[in-house]
Amino acid sequence: SDVAVKVFGDDTEAMEATAREVARVLGGVRGAVEVKVEQTEGLPALTLSVDRIKAARYGLNVADVQDVFGTLVGGRDVGMVFEGDRR
Repeated sequence: SDVAVKVFGDDTEAMEATAREVARVLGGVRGAVEVKVEQTEGLPALTLSVDRIKAARYGLNVADVQDVFGTLVGGRDVGMVFEGDRR
């Protein structure tokens, strides 16, 4: 089965060096195949900051706002289509 190790931080050079070291160590594990480092630098990211006081004025909490934001960005299943006996 697949295994992924994520390295987080602000220093991209240090993260890259750490990722290479992790890959080197994992590559030495018996049975490990296709060990590789995938760089995700430059991927788009969104940061949501919720003003709790303003949200509360509308009867919302942080979880409510995050849920709506998640739907806005990623969509949500709203139903099922049935074709004969299959879903």
